[in-house]
Amino acid sequence: MSEMFILSIEKKIHRAAMMPEPSKDFQDRLWDQLRTHHNQPDTRTHIHVLRRHPAWIVIAALLIVFIALFIGFGPRNVYAFFRQILGIGDAGIQSIQEVGLVTDLELTTVPTLIPDESASAITPHNATVVALSETHEGVTLTLDWVYVDEGRLALSWTTGTLPEDLTYGIPAISMNGYTTPQAEGNIQTLRKENNQLIFVSYQVIQVDTVGEAFGFNVDLPLVRKNEQSDESLALFHFELQDIPVFRGRTVPLQQTYAHQINGIELRLESIQMTPSSTELVVCNDYPTDDGSHWTLQNATLQMGDGTEENNLSYSVLDESSDGTCVQFTFETSSDAGAKHMTFRVYELVNETSEEVMTGLWNFYIDLPTTEDFNTEVSETPEPTPTEIGSQTVSDVTVTLEWVFVDALRAAVGYTITGLPDVPEAVGVQGNIHLYDMEGNEVGGAGIGTSNVVRVDDQPGAVQGTWSVGFMTPLEQTEASFQLSITLGSTQQYEYIAGFPISPEATPYPAGEQPPSLPDQFLGTYVFDFTTPIQPLTVLTNIPTVTVNGIEVIVPRAELTASMSKVMICYQKPSERDWWIFDAVVSDGTDESHMSGGQVLYDPDVSVYSGYNTENWQIPAEFQTVEHGRCLLLDFLQGKDQSSGILTLIIPALEISPPEVIPDAELEAAYVILEAQGIEMSYEIYRGSGGGGGGVTYTTLPEGMTDEEAYQKFLEALGYLYEGPWEIPLINQE
Repeated sequence: MSEMFILSIEKKIHRAAMMPEPSKDFQDRLWDQLRTHHNQPDTRTHIHVLRRHPAWIVIAALLIVFIALFIGFGPRNVYAFFRQILGIGDAGIQSIQEVGLVTDLELTTVPTLIPDESASAITPHNATVVALSETHEGVTLTLDWVYVDEGRLALSWTTGTLPEDLTYGIPAISMNGYTTPQAEGNIQTLRKENNQLIFVSYQVIQVDTVGEAFGFNVDLPLVRKNEQSDESLALFHFELQDIPVFRGRTVPLQQTYAHQINGIELRLESIQMTPSSTELVVCNDYPTDDGSHWTLQNATLQMGDGTEENNLSYSVLDESSDGTCVQFTFETSSDAGAKHMTFRVYELVNETSEEVMTGLWNFYIDLPTTEDFNTEVSETPEPTPTEIGSQTVSDVTVTLEWVFVDALRAAVGYTITGLPDVPEAVGVQGNIHLYDMEGNEVGGAGIGTSNVVRVDDQPGAVQGTWSVGFMTPLEQTEASFQLSITLGSTQQYEYIAGFPISPEATPYPAGEQPPSLPDQFLGTYVFDFTTPIQPLTVLTNIPTVTVNGIEVIVPRAELTASMSKVMICYQKPSERDWWIFDAVVSDGTDESHMSGGQVLYDPDVSVYSGYNTENWQIPAEFQTVEHGRCLLLDFLQGKDQSSGILTLIIPALEISPPEVIPDAELEAAYVILEAQGIEMSYEIYRGSGGGGGGVTYTTLPEGMTDEEAYQKFLEALGYLYEGPWEIPLINQE
C-alpha cells in the first residue's frame, strides 16, 4: 500500500479521535472493512498517539497530505479519491455522520451565538391558570400557571417570604403515562421584587404522542443552604391534569444546551438564579485512557452587554466513567433586570496530568419573565351601573344611581341634591332599609356599611353608598327588591352616616348637639328594582397551615365579588378564650381587615346557637380535639376572576383580657417587662355596674409607642400566641 494512502487513513482516524469517540462496535466494523479491502495491519493503537498531538501539528500534516495529493493526481482524482475513502455518497454515510467522522475540525474563528430573532414574532397561547398552593416549614407556595408547547415546559409560582438560609431546588417533572426524552437544559429564576419563581425546561413533548392535553406531577424541593451540602427540608407536590400542549415552539425563549469544539462537548444542564447568586451546572463526557477526568475551569458570566464576571467558586458534582459535572457559582442576581446572559468556559484541566485544553465554549441564555408568556385571564364583565330613578320631596331629590347584588351582599349608590348648605353639619340623618318583594326586610347577618361624602363644588349635594349582608346566601340568578331611604328623623341620633371628620377638627362641647342634614323630617323615598345576582364560590378543600405548633384548618369559605366568609378551626393553646382579634384577606394588591366574627364551636365556653350554621358544619374529626374552637370570620373584600388569589392572614391568637387580671399574672409580667425597659401600672376600677382595668405606662424605651408596649404586655402575660398563619383561599387538588 502506498504511503500516501496510509496518510489518508491517518487523517480519517484523527478526525474520529478529535470527535466524541464512536462505539466499540462501529470502530471494529470500520477497521474490519479497511483490512478486508486494503490488507492494512490493525493500527487502532495509533489513535491514542494522535490524540496527544497539538492541533496545529495535525492540521499542518493534513494540509501537506492534501497538497501532495492535489499535485500528484489532479483535483478531480483527489476529489474522487476522498469520496471513496470517506464514503461520501455511499450507503453508509448516515452512520458515519451520526458519529461525526465528516465534521470539519479546522476552526479558525470562534463561533458567535446569535439569538433567533424570528421567534420573537410568535404570540404565545394563553397559559393555564391552576392556582394550587401548599405550605411547608411556614412557607406558602402557590403554583399560578403552567405553559407547555412542543419545545418548552414553563411553570410560575408565587412564594411567601423565604428566610435567608432557605431557597428552592430544581423541580422534578414526572409525566403521566409518558416518558419524555432528556430535557435539553432548564433555568429557574427567583425574583425577590415580586416573590415570583419561574422555571422553564427545554423539553420535547410532542402533541402527536401525548395528545392535545396531558397530566404530569411537579415536585419542588425546599432547601436549606449549607456550606458542606444542601439539606432538603420539604417537597412541594403538585398534581396537574388536562394541561394543554400547543403545537410548535411558541415561546420566544432560547438557551444553548451543548457546544462542541474539537470533539469536546460541554452541556449546560441547569441554571438556578436567586436574588443573591447564580449557579450553573455544566457537564462533559470526555474520558481519558487512564480514567482521569477533564474538569472545567476559568469560566465567566456576562449579563446582557455588561462586563464578564468571574465565578466565585466551583465544585465537582459528579464523576463517572462517562465524564464530569461541575457547578459554577457567580454573584449575578436574578433581580439584575437583564433579558439575557452569556456563559463562557475558557479551559478544561486534566485532574491527573494537569494538561490544559483551551477553547471558548459559549452558551447563550434568555432569562424568562412573565412578559414572555400570555398569562392574562379573561375578566368577568363588571356590572354596568344603571340609573334606577329619581324622586323629589320638598325640593330635595334622591337619585338611585346603581345597585349591585351578589349571593352574600347587596349594595347601592345614591346621590342627594337640594339639601341646605350647612358646612358644619356632621352627617345625614335618616335610615335605609332593603326589602324583598314579600315585604321582608333583608339583612340580619351583622354585615353592613354606610358612607356619605359631600360633592365638590355642589353645595347641598352628597353622594352615598350603603350595603347589607344576607343571613343565607342567595341561590337565584335574579331577584327583585325594594329600597327605602328616609331623610330626617323623628328620633334623635338616627344617622344614615357621618361625614369624614378632619383630625384637626374642634370637638363640640359636651351636651351640645351638632347640626346635621336635613334639619327636619322630609319623608321616605322608595325604589323598586330587579337585578341579576352575582354567583357564590364555595371552597371546601383548602390547604391547612401549621405555625408554632398550632394547625389552622379552613373547612369552608364562601366568596363573592364583594365579600368573603371564612370558617377556621384551631386547637387553642389552653382552655381559655383564645380569640382572633384581627385577620386580613389580601389579593396581593388590596387587603381588608375582618369586619366581624362569630364563635361556631368551643366546648370550653358557651356558644350562641342562634346563628344559622347549616352551611358551617364542624368537621367530625375536629370535635374530638381538646380545646378546639371554630370561628366564622367576615371580610368586606371578595374575589372575581379578574382579581388575584385571596390569602387569609392571621397575625396572632389572643386571650380576651379578663375584667381584672390576677395579681400573680401581673407580677410575673412586670418582671419580664422591666427587663425590656418598660415600666407600667395596672389600675383596677370597681363599681356598682361591674369593674375593669387599665394600663398606665411610666417608662418606655425610646421610640416605642403605647400600642407596641401593650403588645409586649400581652406577650408577658402569656395572652398572645404569635403567627402568622397565611392560608391561600383556593381548592387544593
